[in-house]
Amino acid sequence: MENNLPNETIVKKLIISELNDISSSEPYVTFALNETGDYNNTVNILVFIPSSVKSFDVLGPGNKEKVKTDNGNVVTRTITIKWEDNVKPTVEPHDLWSVAVNYNATSSKKKDNIIRVIYEYGDPETTRGTVTTTGTPG
Repeated sequence: MENNLPNETIVKKLIISELNDISSSEPYVTFALNETGDYNNTVNILVFIPSSVKSFDVLGPGNKEKVKTDNGNVVTRTITIKWEDNVKPTVEPHDLWSVAVNYNATSSKKKDNIIRVIYEYGDPETTRGTVTTTGTPG
């Protein structure tokens, strides 16, 4: 995945640590189009990272790609939350992190309306994630 979009990423560990019995380790994502400011797209992500993972990277957003979902194929960009340890996102306990990715799409003709956020860990063949839209996918 190429990361050729101008972007700014802000990562903060929230006060909540060592969480057990969370209902899902999937990332919670909001995606907004901005009319003003330095960046025209903002993605806010709450991620549950296993407490044993000491560091992770935020990659992307990459170029647009077709992705098959339960609702059919969609065209999306992907943000990857990646760590090297072979620790599944479902391993407890978790630390809660806030990630904000602000970026400009390369073309103002077609605005982004879908973003996908996935976890990639250890073996890159095993990923999990969330697809979020700014409205009804069309």
